[in-house]
Amino acid sequence: VEGFYDQLLLNSRPYHKSYYQNWYGKLVYSEVRADVQVRYSYPIGNFRPFLGIGFSNSLIFNNTSSQKIIDAATNTTIRQQLSGSNSYMSAYRPGGLGVVGLVWRRWSVEGRYERTDKVLNAPGSSGTMTNLYALVGFRF
Repeated sequence: VEGFYDQLLLNSRPYHKSYYQNWYGKLVYSEVRADVQVRYSYPIGNFRPFLGIGFSNSLIFNNTSSQKIIDAATNTTIRQQLSGSNSYMSAYRPGGLGVVGLVWRRWSVEGRYERTDKVLNAPGSSGTMTNLYALVGFRF
């Protein structure tokens, strides 16, 4: 079992709603994660290569996502909460992960592939999140 705290900040590129209006979105939230995995290792001398599979669990909080609309015709800027971000934002995101790594004495190197449920449950939204991690560890 592993626990992580993570903070995401993602800015969109401008979307031209019309000839005069540009839309910008910002996705900002914090999350706490708990990953549970099972590992199989096989000792080869001082080295212990391992494979693992598991589940990732993510709880999202502190959602301050926003949007900005700039209207060039009237020279106005509108800033507001991202449309539906609280109602469509998944508070809990389950997922799966695969791990491959190597332990040598007190050091470990690990590569991790993770795929979780989508962040936004808005109609028309279909993007799952895929994360790749390279981790290095030292045991005291």
